[in-house]
Amino acid sequence: ASALKDLLMTRLPEANDFGNEVIPGAKDAGMKVQTFAFEGYWEDIGTIEAFYNSNLALCDPATSQFSFYDKRAPIYTMSRFLPPSKI
Repeated sequence: ASALKDLLMTRLPEANDFGNEVIPGAKDAGMKVQTFAFEGYWEDIGTIEAFYNSNLALCDPATSQFSFYDKRAPIYTMSRFLPPSKI
């Protein structure tokens, strides 16, 4: 965690994207970078539009690739009563 914090705070303070900036920057800085081949549900939500569209897609059971009701992968959450998002 300290190596990532150092990388983000001192070497790449303007970086916004892990895939295009942070991971290549860590590799170029000589840091050990490892990967994990994840085969589950994943959606890139790097923009407001992508975040919005991915949330809408989760609401359609006919096309959704993710289930909130899978007993093998429970979701634990706590309600947060916050004001609505503002763009």
